[in-house]
Amino acid sequence: MSAMKNLRRLTFLCAFALPFAFPTPAYASAGQILHGFGKTVFSVFQLPMTMARHVQTVTFPISLISGPVAGTYRAVTGTAAGALEMAVGAAPYAKYAVLFL
Repeated sequence: MSAMKNLRRLTFLCAFALPFAFPTPAYASAGQILHGFGKTVFSVFQLPMTMARHVQTVTFPISLISGPVAGTYRAVTGTAAGALEMAVGAAPYAKYAVLFL
C-alpha cells in the first residue's frame, strides 16, 4: 500500500477512536442537575429578555417579528437543553430506582 493510504487510515482511526479513549466520567453530579434545573426554570425569561434586546438593537418593524421568534427559539432550546442536562446528571442514579419499586 502507498504511504498516502496508510496516512488516511491512521487519520481515520485517530478521528474515530480517540473520543472513545477518553470518555466522560460516569458519576452523578448534583451540580449538573442543578445547572440543568436552572436552565429549565430561567428559560421562561428568554422571551421577554430577547424581545427587549431586539427592540433596542433592531429597527422598529423588524423587531416586532424577530424578537418573539428569537425569544421563543431561545426558550424552547433552553428548556430542552436543561432537561437533557438534568437527565445526564441523574443517569447514574438510575441504578437505585430498583430499590424504590
